[in-house]
Amino acid sequence: ITGYNVVNPEDKVASQAVWFPKGDWFDFFTGESFTGPAEGIAADPLDSFPLYVRGGVPLPMQAYTPRPGTAPLTDLVLRCYPGPDGQSGSSLVYEDDGVTRGYEHGEYAATELTYLRHGGEITVSVAPTNSGVSSRVESSTNSACSTSCGSSVR
Repeated sequence: ITGYNVVNPEDKVASQAVWFPKGDWFDFFTGESFTGPAEGIAADPLDSFPLYVRGGVPLPMQAYTPRPGTAPLTDLVLRCYPGPDGQSGSSLVYEDDGVTRGYEHGEYAATELTYLRHGGEITVSVAPTNSGVSSRVESSTNSACSTSCGSSVR
């Protein structure tokens, strides 16, 4: 398990057992759902890898760039998989300059993202950045959220 929101088995083999912690989990690439706690089998081509995302937690992403650590964040994309009805989930967008060790002295920005589903309505919120450092999330030119369940997003 890597972190609290993403499960990524490290061995890139044709198939292997995967443990899903409690909650709803989704295959990042296919949207197939799994409910934990449970064990499942990840079967993927050797040129692919299994990647699972916790439902109900906004997953912040950006477009491909060869140097994601130092490239400016121009488009923030939030991918959201359905979470339990009435239960909120959150994640954090962490930003620093990607070059110096200024983060050790508080030179970084942290922005909380939250997800809440009530029936077919999903609300994704971006909180104010918790830092004195300018955040690229606040000035992002394009924020979007998509769901794999076809619910409305606001």
